[in-house]
Amino acid sequence: MGSKGKLYFDTSAVNTIYDMRVPEEIVSKHYDVYVSYTVFVGLLCCQERDRSSSLASYLWKMTCPDFLLLWYPSLMFNEVRKALGLEKNDPYLLIDSPEKSEWLRQWNLVRSGRSREQDHLALNEYCRKITKESKAKRVAAYEYLLQRRESGDPLEHWPEEIEQGHRKHRIQQHIYNEMANYCKDEPCRYPSSLLPEQKLVEKIQYDLIPCTACGMEYEGAVFYCNLYQIFGPHTGDAVDMLHAFHAGFVDVFVTNDNNMFEILDKMVLSKKSKVVHAKDFVDSLRNQ
Repeated sequence: MGSKGKLYFDTSAVNTIYDMRVPEEIVSKHYDVYVSYTVFVGLLCCQERDRSSSLASYLWKMTCPDFLLLWYPSLMFNEVRKALGLEKNDPYLLIDSPEKSEWLRQWNLVRSGRSREQDHLALNEYCRKITKESKAKRVAAYEYLLQRRESGDPLEHWPEEIEQGHRKHRIQQHIYNEMANYCKDEPCRYPSSLLPEQKLVEKIQYDLIPCTACGMEYEGAVFYCNLYQIFGPHTGDAVDMLHAFHAGFVDVFVTNDNNMFEILDKMVLSKKSKVVHAKDFVDSLRNQ
């Protein structure tokens, strides 16, 4: 994949660099730009159909088809299984062609402006439904944590929370539960045969699952910020967690979301990425 750095834009960053009229070829000259399904979903949540198409087309021109990232549950399964020696394939990249992948087929239609209005509206509504459901779950978790604080059982300050077992409980145990839930809810895509033994998952070497660790760590950090009323809970928190997974894979993670930037930069210790504000990223490109 060459010597260029690996780069990921979250949805807010795509909108920002598009509005700042940054030529696609300048970005792709310096970076291999990776795209996730989460970004595609975010673009479809734009109410303006023409803007959705323009953003998708703009991003696609920067991206090699080989640099498409897996939907996060598949990424989590593959990464964990590879760390345990149960998987040999690349745990991060989507290897399906547009002919085989439904979401790539949809993206091709959207970015080319050939999607029917009813198809676009249906996808948009589906994306919003997922976001709304995620917010409801997050608000419920926030209320639970608030009760813990009021009952005299507050979480420790964040650095101590990490050192005193956050990784073991919040991440390693939570990973197994997440995988088990997907096996239960989507058995056709994630059959139970893919689920490793819980004791193996809980003993996994932490640095071997950087993307999964980033996602889980980000989620824990958001809960912490909600609990101490630093911000939120917000509708976009759940989507931001899905973006955060990819900070364990790429070299540069670009966002225009201040909360996303602060949490990734200061609270997610597992990240491999340099986290950059979108406008600072554009300035650095123009100075090269």
